[in-house]
Amino acid sequence: MEYLSTDWRQQILDALDEGGRRFFVVQERDEPAPLVVARIDEWLTEHRVRGDAFILAISDGVHCAEDVFKMVCLGADLVSINVPVDVVVSKGGTTEHIENLLAGIQKEISLLSGAAGVTSVGRSLRGSRELLRAVGLPPTEVCQSLGVKAGGE
Repeated sequence: MEYLSTDWRQQILDALDEGGRRFFVVQERDEPAPLVVARIDEWLTEHRVRGDAFILAISDGVHCAEDVFKMVCLGADLVSINVPVDVVVSKGGTTEHIENLLAGIQKEISLLSGAAGVTSVGRSLRGSRELLRAVGLPPTEVCQSLGVKAGGE
């Protein structure tokens, strides 16, 4: 697993030259993780190496199933849900509580996927920006960065 730096393009190319599938971790630092995930996914797709790389997104902005759904639509293969788990643990939650949380998130993602007409989350959802609409965001800059249309389009 490799944490990506600001020079992620060269870092990815170097890692992929070593062969095999690689995990790349996107963690919020200077830019929001969704923007970085979308940019990396687009770049990997353009360079025809998307199948050789997995993107793990770590963001304090992931609080629920909808946030996970959005990150996957933007290109993440895996999404950290440390914030909801931390909340359960901080309130004295047991392993059973965490399992219930994960089951609930899984069920909600299935419902969101079904509502979007997606039958296979792994194959059809990743990088499916056309399923998303930006509502309440500046329409030009953010929408272009994320690769999504503004609400109502």
